[in-house]
Amino acid sequence: MAFVYRWACDRFGHWGGVLAVAVMAWDPNMIAHSQLNTTDLGVTLFAFACMFCVSRLMRRFSWALLFAAGALAGAAMAAKASGVMVLPVVVALLAWPRVRASGTAWSMRRRGLPAAHAASPSLDTGAAWARNAVVVAAVALLTLWASYGFEWSVLPGVPYPVPLASHIQALLNLQSQSRFLTFLCGVRRQGGWWWYFPFAFVTKTPVPLMLALGAALVTSIRQPRQAEWEGRVLGLFPLVYVVVSLASGMNIGYRHLLPAFPFVYVTIGRLGLRVFGGLGSSWGWGTRAGCLGLGLWYVASTMAVYPFALAYFNELLGGPANGYHYLADSNVDWGQSFKALRAYLSQARVGWVWSSHYTWTDPAAYGVAYRPLPPVPQAGSGLSRPYDPLPGVYAISATTLQGLVVTDPNTFKWFRHREPTAQPGYGLLVYHVLPHSPPAAWVAQCPMAQAPLTSDVIRRGFGRDDLRQIGFDCTTSWVYPRGGRLSGWYGLSWDTWEKGEVFLQAHLPPAHLTYEQAHPGSVPAFALFEWDGTDAVPREETRTEARIAPPDWGPARVEAELLPYSGPIALDGPLTFVGYQFFVPVRGTLELWTAWQVSSTLSRPLSLMAHVVGADSKPLAVADGLGFPIEQWHAGDIIVQRHRLTVPGTTPRGPMWLQSSAYWLDTMERWHVLGNQEPTGDRLLLARIDLGD
Repeated sequence: MAFVYRWACDRFGHWGGVLAVAVMAWDPNMIAHSQLNTTDLGVTLFAFACMFCVSRLMRRFSWALLFAAGALAGAAMAAKASGVMVLPVVVALLAWPRVRASGTAWSMRRRGLPAAHAASPSLDTGAAWARNAVVVAAVALLTLWASYGFEWSVLPGVPYPVPLASHIQALLNLQSQSRFLTFLCGVRRQGGWWWYFPFAFVTKTPVPLMLALGAALVTSIRQPRQAEWEGRVLGLFPLVYVVVSLASGMNIGYRHLLPAFPFVYVTIGRLGLRVFGGLGSSWGWGTRAGCLGLGLWYVASTMAVYPFALAYFNELLGGPANGYHYLADSNVDWGQSFKALRAYLSQARVGWVWSSHYTWTDPAAYGVAYRPLPPVPQAGSGLSRPYDPLPGVYAISATTLQGLVVTDPNTFKWFRHREPTAQPGYGLLVYHVLPHSPPAAWVAQCPMAQAPLTSDVIRRGFGRDDLRQIGFDCTTSWVYPRGGRLSGWYGLSWDTWEKGEVFLQAHLPPAHLTYEQAHPGSVPAFALFEWDGTDAVPREETRTEARIAPPDWGPARVEAELLPYSGPIALDGPLTFVGYQFFVPVRGTLELWTAWQVSSTLSRPLSLMAHVVGADSKPLAVADGLGFPIEQWHAGDIIVQRHRLTVPGTTPRGPMWLQSSAYWLDTMERWHVLGNQEPTGDRLLLARIDLGD
């Protein structure tokens, strides 16, 4: 902070220094990492202090400053492997005579000194600046070597001892670590994204700070004279650092941008004189009032997240409560939430939790009673019931929730489809998992080529071997086991779900997605949807519906009249007719969905009928079928059968009737419709359709 104030003062006066320090003091990201014993602020301090010394050297040569710059460059490299970027920047600046020459001349003119005062063999010659670059590099490397106790050891792959072997190995490890599994906006992958740090900057940097930076840069452009040579020193290191960070692929935290931020604070200091400079400022009171408003916003947003500033996200992303959806790792959770978790558990009167955390800190040290979940070493490699976790209270790190630092990225996928009950410290997400009510009793799968989940996978995934397993063709039928009055799951192949056919969209929404696997692995790609039994009666059972779209059918007009129906209607077989829907989805095609409830099981084959007949009762279109095998029927099941009927375009204009029933396949005998337990016919007339001019 002292260096920020001093450099901003040098460039923009006292009020520039005050503003720069104020912005730094209230930056939530700087506050967050000032609370941590990590290497990030160390490299930030030493890199910035080194550049400060270089800026002073560019004004006036001093052996003390030269050695200080070298020592600070070495300290930056020792603090963190990424500090290696400091030395090349310093050497480039010191070895470029034109920068010094033009900068010194401009500085002399600004002070009103003769140009001759700028000349000095120790300052202006290319040889002198090359010497200075060599001195800085030598001091930096000596400082780095001293930090390792003047180590001289063997490097793997090198047959003889070398100095700084450990540091060289750390740099090699840094390169290999760029292929970490990383997370951004719901996606996990090896390596990173070029836009990871821009996204992190825009979402984790306070909006007022970004606005102030933009204003400072615009002011700098508008006043070219102020963009003097010293601005090159101010901008070169953060520019190089950010470019290298973008290319590194190590996308694990906003903290990797911290070494660039002191330069940002100094740049914002340019606005200090305009904001605080009194009557001499060119900004009016209205503009200053706007700046005051931004300042209050800045302070308020920081105070709102304190003391959990590590998880700060700005208003563009909805604040810290939404951050875990987009970023993970040190952006959200570095073990700062255990005290808040203890307070929450005490208030909620919860005795213990299932805990998933990846930091070295033991929650028990903060008074949290827990049972371990991955990646805690004692927990094993996964959940015992990944598709249906045991009832209880779970505290899951925002990082492990998103599939990082765990053996299986899908370990906590079930939880990713639920909103947490609480977010103590924003780094831990608390979920209260309740027992199923009504009880869960079935798994119904739409297999297509094959069932997504085998019996063994179902047993392991749900931790049970008593679930009723059902298979049905979800493109032609839908089944509500026991009338939908018991909880259960629908399992669909990934391709079937992605297609999202109208029939599927009509019947799946009451169930909610609980688990999905987008790519084949140990099992084919699939999606699981939980039916909670609260919407027990499907809509076909409660009403009939006709929708005509589009309104025209070739040159003819389609007019439909639903015939009187009060349902349910009994038949002389093990099914009861409970409802239907009828509509025209595309020109020339009729969609009829009939709903039937199973009254008893049977072994005799049957089919469900759907016909469009003319005035002479001869079929014009037929769509019989049954997509739910009778071998799997249980009393109480509701079956919705989809019938798609195409009436030939040559059909004469006139009335047609839509009818349905059921019949035995072995004899083709239709079932009778019963009224007062007596047969009244062998068909259900559902609608009259007129094709008129």
